[in-house]
Amino acid sequence: MENVFLPQKVDIFKALAHPVRLEIAERLMEGERCVCEIAEWFPFDRTTISKHLAILRGCGIIRDRKEGLNVYYSLRMICLGSLIACLEGTLRQDLQNRMRALEGNSKIQDAAQENISQMEFAKGVHNMKIQILGTGCPKCAKLAELADTAAKELGLDYEMEKVTDINEIMEFGVMATPGLAVDGKVLVAGKIPSPERIKELLQTSK
Repeated sequence: MENVFLPQKVDIFKALAHPVRLEIAERLMEGERCVCEIAEWFPFDRTTISKHLAILRGCGIIRDRKEGLNVYYSLRMICLGSLIACLEGTLRQDLQNRMRALEGNSKIQDAAQENISQMEFAKGVHNMKIQILGTGCPKCAKLAELADTAAKELGLDYEMEKVTDINEIMEFGVMATPGLAVDGKVLVAGKIPSPERIKELLQTSK
């Protein structure tokens, strides 16, 4: 029997065969997101992100809805969650098997352990928490963008949290926003440091 859906399935896997689009699909497994939130995940311009979203939507992987002036995206093919979990489980098992086979060779063990760390990062397990303290003003958004770009350029293992509740911000001892903190420690407040300074602050907080 002819597989009439084969071309569509090929298009779907082609759409997912890009790190940005795959990450968008994986993050949307957590729930619906506004396009403005999605754009903040990557150090690209809004036009580039819109093109990736259009490809995913065109294949039926995601869907969108408008609410006022905002556009929200959600995962349409919820079966992707099971597929990705299966892939990660198989890759993890293969890596563990290789590690056991290479036991006794410390240098090779170190390399294998590094591979595990990279896999954990790709799966979303983070060590450093970068916190942007602010109520969502343009300066706060700019600081978040610069910090995200700096962390990516440094190759840090991190997650970013936006603390917008004024009471929580005050618990940090910050009276002027925007603020930048790492794992609860305030690094700067009341101004936007240069990209080079942000890199320095993040490096010293590793």
